[in-house]
Amino acid sequence: MQERTIILLSCSRDKRQGGECFAHMSRRCFASRETLPNLRRWLLNGRREVFDLLHGENGRLHNDDQMGGFRDLRGGNRSLKLGPDFGEPDCGEEVYRPAYLRYSGRFFSELEKLNIDLSRDFWNELPRDRVEVLFVSGLYGLLYWDDAIQEYDCHLSDSIEGQEQMRTVAELWKPLLTDVLCEFINTEKRHGRPIGHVFDLLSEELYQGLFDWERVCSKARVQVHHRVFRRITGSDALPFIAQVLATQLTAFYEESNLFRHGKWRTPSPNSQNSLVKFSFEYPLGSDDSAAREGGIDKAHKSILADNPILSKLPFEVLKRLVVAEHSWQRAQSQRHFDFGALCVSYAKAVEQWLHSELGDWGSKPVSAAVNQSHLRRLTEDVGELWRLRNSGAHTEPKCEVTKSHVRDARRLALRILSRGLEINS
Repeated sequence: MQERTIILLSCSRDKRQGGECFAHMSRRCFASRETLPNLRRWLLNGRREVFDLLHGENGRLHNDDQMGGFRDLRGGNRSLKLGPDFGEPDCGEEVYRPAYLRYSGRFFSELEKLNIDLSRDFWNELPRDRVEVLFVSGLYGLLYWDDAIQEYDCHLSDSIEGQEQMRTVAELWKPLLTDVLCEFINTEKRHGRPIGHVFDLLSEELYQGLFDWERVCSKARVQVHHRVFRRITGSDALPFIAQVLATQLTAFYEESNLFRHGKWRTPSPNSQNSLVKFSFEYPLGSDDSAAREGGIDKAHKSILADNPILSKLPFEVLKRLVVAEHSWQRAQSQRHFDFGALCVSYAKAVEQWLHSELGDWGSKPVSAAVNQSHLRRLTEDVGELWRLRNSGAHTEPKCEVTKSHVRDARRLALRILSRGLEINS
């Protein structure tokens, strides 16, 4: 039996207003017993919780990312109605549009333009016997591309205020969506519509982080493919994702032409000179040549959150330390990496700081220079870090540098810099 493909897409921040009555729409419903025989009520409960938050009930959603204030003050959210999309009777009001027509952001506007240029109607010509498209949404969780939905305004990064435990919308959905996706895939199989591949075209790491991809592979018995790009990340990839879908759709489901991991292509075959390239990977983070969303910024924030005193470091020293931390965060999920280089990177950050404190120590060992200075209490840690540095630089023969060595080098570097700043204060 021919296997089908699921394509996962992000919802859109921008949405069209208006609509029609639910009863006038002949659309599928993802939150149905046919689709989710066991988890339908869980999905609807999640939707209802976000619905209440968008009305300022049982807490409030705050738009932290764009400093947009409380979501319950937005007209669209205040006009949301309880209807079949939340497991309730039809409200009878003209508030519904198919999801693909409700959303109007960068991906959807680019796809609409390409539809005109290519004289196609992407959605209505979608080969449903081969491809299923699902949207991931802050309000609805998971939904079909033609599900009837209302206008709303919320994001996965929104914080939930007014509850005992501070959470985000993403944290609300994360315990549920992996199981929902797996049940959908397994239900499709029981209905004689087996699914063999899941292509993750989600625009942001925040969306990708909602799913336990290893469980999706094992529990649903599918192959997962994560989109990666060169030169662009995050929402900047949205127009290019539209180009890929509009011009290379068959490569998502034809086995003889299926996208391969590590093979870089242009988003549109007609743009052979494009500087933007895309490919696929599994697991997440395994392709070293891909651009990563906000990696340096995340490393900077995380290292200062755990070690606030490091904010007192000279700018260039902190920058070098953050680069080492960013590389380590990427390397932890990989089997093959130059872990020795990471030991050297952490040591170089310490070395630069020591030079700013001690000046040039000439040909004598760095530990001796430290021992003869006001930083003598750091001597033992500096000596141990430099032994790891030499191993990483392969100046010591027959020494295989592993992740464990990097953890030690990182621990020593952070301790040396933190204690050194305390000594100076």
